[in-house]
Amino acid sequence: MSITKAWQLRASADGGELAFVQGEQVLASLQLRHDIGLQEPRAWYHIGCVVHAARPLQLFQRRRTLQLGNDLTGASELAHIEWQRTLDEATQFELLKHLLQEALQRAAPAGQPLIVGLPGLRDAQGQSPFWQGLGRHFYAGEVRADDPSWRSSVASLLPRQPVYACFLPEAAQAAIGAVDPDARVLVEALVALGFAESGQVDVVDGGAVYVRAGRGGAV
Repeated sequence: MSITKAWQLRASADGGELAFVQGEQVLASLQLRHDIGLQEPRAWYHIGCVVHAARPLQLFQRRRTLQLGNDLTGASELAHIEWQRTLDEATQFELLKHLLQEALQRAAPAGQPLIVGLPGLRDAQGQSPFWQGLGRHFYAGEVRADDPSWRSSVASLLPRQPVYACFLPEAAQAAIGAVDPDARVLVEALVALGFAESGQVDVVDGGAVYVRAGRGGAV
């Protein structure tokens, strides 16, 4: 069944919201944002590496680090990507791929990064092991991850110095750059369209941020 015949594309007047619908049912949707971080500062952790070596001691250690920064400021973003999980995986993949292609046609000109922040790992209670292992030590209040103002404010409380990942609990370390298993089909659709890991992760759940290759690349 052809997606272009079975499902209809619905777009807002400014092209900022896209959805595939079947009748009144929304099958998949997303928001396209431009110039993120220029009105409300956005922060991410960059995954880095440091080496501690001492030849006389026959010591060579490589450690992951997290460096808070605003590297992706000014990028365009595909956000709030939602889709019907009850469909079979092949249909989900086709649906997401076509929706992303529609968004790419409306994205900013080449040269400006186009990013997608993917959901990170959560435990059985819905909490983020990454946040519990790092962020909550600097802000113990309610987490409002969907509030841009909250994210901007809490980022100012997080450490600006490099954080050694090995100092975090094992669950938090495992969550760095990981993606919620339920989003696997979305990752496959992104990779099929030229997206790749950027080396940046979300400050709340540690989820990977993907960037479209050929649009500025990883930063």
